[in-house]
Amino acid sequence: MKRREVSLEELWQRPAVTVLEAGKLTGYSRNVLYARMDAGLYAWSYSGRSRMIVTESLREAEVRLAEKRAGGAK
Repeated sequence: MKRREVSLEELWQRPAVTVLEAGKLTGYSRNVLYARMDAGLYAWSYSGRSRMIVTESLREAEVRLAEKRAGGAK
């Protein structure tokens, strides 16, 4: 049975997303996301064999990075 495609809005409403789903939200590859998780940029936990990234943490980190880039461009 084929899975239903989840919209980006639905993913942002979830409390946590998988690394694959986080890649869809941010456009980053898995390797970049794993490196950022290991660096402590995102709050995450294991769910079975999968790493789950806390969606609010992902959103806050992306806002901080965007502000940092905008501040450095001045």
